[in-house]
Amino acid sequence: MKIASYIFVLPIALFSVTLGIFLYYCYEVALSATYIVPATVSPFPAGERDVALTFDDGPYGQPTEKLLTILKNRHVPATFFIVGKNVEKYPLEVRQEIADGNLIANHTYNHTHVALLGAASFKQNIAHADAVIFKATGLHPRIFRAPYGQISPTMLAVLSQEGYALADWTVDTNDWNNDHTTSQGVIRVVTLGVRSDGIVLLHDGRDTQLGYPRDNMLQALPSIITHLKNKGYTFVTVDKILHQQPYFPVN
Repeated sequence: MKIASYIFVLPIALFSVTLGIFLYYCYEVALSATYIVPATVSPFPAGERDVALTFDDGPYGQPTEKLLTILKNRHVPATFFIVGKNVEKYPLEVRQEIADGNLIANHTYNHTHVALLGAASFKQNIAHADAVIFKATGLHPRIFRAPYGQISPTMLAVLSQEGYALADWTVDTNDWNNDHTTSQGVIRVVTLGVRSDGIVLLHDGRDTQLGYPRDNMLQALPSIITHLKNKGYTFVTVDKILHQQPYFPVN
């Protein structure tokens, strides 16, 4: 009798597990389709052979300081998509970014999955980041990049209402993954993927973590700059690529 019961129960259990996995998969697909669409940028106009180096998730203490030294020594301007929570920790680095002729932009307050937030929560998040940035720099960045590149229709509506310009990228180096992306890998992705009016995604931080190594980016950057200069590229800040004003007026 026990054996017969097991024979009867086992298929039901297997069916239940399979059904659960299938339903979870459907949920994930539905969530992605409903709430998240790929981030986009304005169509790139035909222009000069320009390229923008952009750095996400900073400021980040020593890695940001080393990065700024590399850029300054090579006379290369860049765009920093900064996280409000990190600005609170490293306000001096942000001020140095501006003093060196770089651009700063809004990358949310805490690098969360803002595509899953409602309109009010998302608006509060970017406003919080803006307030922290303004306190440190006296500037209100107008250009916004979403963490993970995830954009929802709700976010697009809020950004439009608030007057923000959205920036994505054309080359993703995956340099944030210091354990699996080598400096040579970062160089290869950029040199093969860059094009005129391109936007290169790099990272001088890792969301709001502390002490995350940025060695692969720092080791790759001098070679990337040299290669692109040799190919005739001019380094510009991302507002020049997007043809957008970088900051809101200060009242």
